[in-house]
Amino acid sequence: AAFRCVSLFGCTSYTVDSGCATMDSNLAVARSLREEGNMWFKQDNMELARESYESAIDSIECGMIASEESDLVKALCLLNLAAVFLKNEAWLPAVEACSKALKLDENNLKGFLRRARAPIKPGEW
Repeated sequence: AAFRCVSLFGCTSYTVDSGCATMDSNLAVARSLREEGNMWFKQDNMELARESYESAIDSIECGMIASEESDLVKALCLLNLAAVFLKNEAWLPAVEACSKALKLDENNLKGFLRRARAPIKPGEW
C-alpha cells in the first residue's frame, strides 16, 4: 500500500510504497542522511545541512518507524536541525525543533541548551 508523506517542516512531499523498504532500511537511510547533514554543517553549508536533516526526519516518519532507536535518531536530527536554525538566527524554528526533540528524549541536555540559546521568551513560542 502506498501513502503520501508531508514533512513536519512542510518542505518535502512524496509517495512511499510501504512494500519497498523495511523499517531497518529507512532507519539506515536516516542515519546516513544525518551524517551527510553533519558533513554539510561542518562545511558551513546550512542549506544542504537543513535539507539532509529534514530528509532524515522524513525517512523515519514516512517509514512509520516507531522504536526507541528511531526516536533517538529523530531527536538527534531535530537537534542538529535546531543548530542550523540557530546559526541562521531562525529563533522560533530552532525552539520548535528543540521542543520536538525533547518530547522524544525529555532529558536531553542539548535540547535544553539549544532551546535556551534562542533569544525569545517561552511565552512567545
